[in-house]
Amino acid sequence: AANFKPYGLEYLQIDDGFQEKEFGISEDKDLFSSWFGKTKKFPNGIEEAPKLINERGLRPGIWMSTDLRVFKPGTNDLDYVLREKDGALLRAPWIRNPINGRQETIDKLFKPIWKKFADCGFEYLKVDSLRHNFYDGFGTAIERGLMTTEEARERFRSFFSSAREAIGDKTFFLPCWGIFSEGVGYADAMRLGIDANQYWERVFQQTYDLARYWPLQRILFQLDPDHVCARTKTPWARMALSTVSLCGGVFMISDKTSDYTGENIEIIQKCLPPLKTFPAETGSIDFSQPAYANIEWTPPYKNVSQNTPGFFQNKNCLWAIHFQGNNANWCQLQRNALWDLEEEDIPLEKLGLDPKKEYLVFDFWEKDYWYGKFCGKISGSLKLPSLQAGLSQTLSLRQGTNIPCFIGSTRHISCGAAEILSEVFKDNTLELVLKSQPNDFLIYVYI
Repeated sequence: AANFKPYGLEYLQIDDGFQEKEFGISEDKDLFSSWFGKTKKFPNGIEEAPKLINERGLRPGIWMSTDLRVFKPGTNDLDYVLREKDGALLRAPWIRNPINGRQETIDKLFKPIWKKFADCGFEYLKVDSLRHNFYDGFGTAIERGLMTTEEARERFRSFFSSAREAIGDKTFFLPCWGIFSEGVGYADAMRLGIDANQYWERVFQQTYDLARYWPLQRILFQLDPDHVCARTKTPWARMALSTVSLCGGVFMISDKTSDYTGENIEIIQKCLPPLKTFPAETGSIDFSQPAYANIEWTPPYKNVSQNTPGFFQNKNCLWAIHFQGNNANWCQLQRNALWDLEEEDIPLEKLGLDPKKEYLVFDFWEKDYWYGKFCGKISGSLKLPSLQAGLSQTLSLRQGTNIPCFIGSTRHISCGAAEILSEVFKDNTLELVLKSQPNDFLIYVYI
């Protein structure tokens, strides 16, 4: 809270581990008790957590799973799970006891849990194992003739509508993991891919997925690339955090507090808050790409491109985020070397800029003495250097003028959206009105 709340961090989400380890249904315990029972970590129950989080100035969030890790029901229990034609429990990939998804099952097992979370003060609910329960479980049932595709879709859709009904409209709802068309209109955000970690293949996947699903951002739901591991290599963390912030994804970090050191704390602070960005003119979506490619990765900086499949090549390395407001218009470029990038000369019209006009270029992460470096004037095209895999650039492009103007700062990755309220040049004076900030920062002005 001390390091990140003043910069725009909102929620503290309690993740897997607060509940009973083997949660589920047995003859002497129901599912509700697995989530709200007293544990060593929460001797008074999880219900006390929202108050403790609120006292630290943050909003409480909670994780839960639709998995049944234990299923030994009593004789009076409803039949909650999928079964084979002979009555045996259905076995499916990635899930022990896939639920049948009937409305009476959802009403009995899950709606009371979701409602209780909301009633005791949790303002954010992340629901896990949906892909495995419904895609793997239902998919296996369809293959074996136990359920039709339309039945599966309807049951899956009712899951989302029931969750939203239970938690109300004000609770942030994040299903996990995958893009679920059945959840559109009910989910606030959706987890795009598999679990993140500090290794390159997952940092690659996070950054790539944000570009892959960019046309959906804040049109159907907010994009969640999963938590960024600040404990990873500094250049990789900077790439992922910069991209999440600029594209307005769910900005989530999940490391031990001891992993937050001076350098990665500063990077996180410079990327908070994430922006409320929308896509425009993105073109058609390529749905031919797999959700995840099992790749034999070489370590970054050792020619990652050798083991990168063809459908990854030459895509999703360059973002052009355009800002309008604060009496100024500018373009922020995020260039990510997901593989080794060669030098390139990009026509300005491909960035949505006027090739006949002159632009001032500011490199946010480059260090002269401090963060930030003025790179000069350009027109017609932008020359970009080669980059090794795992590195990135964040450039700000503002139209050149014959009067003094703001070109960037050391505060925020957007170079203006988080720290500048207005910019006016009047009576031979440049007036910048700043938003209140938690620390000192440098402002760069072109004269």
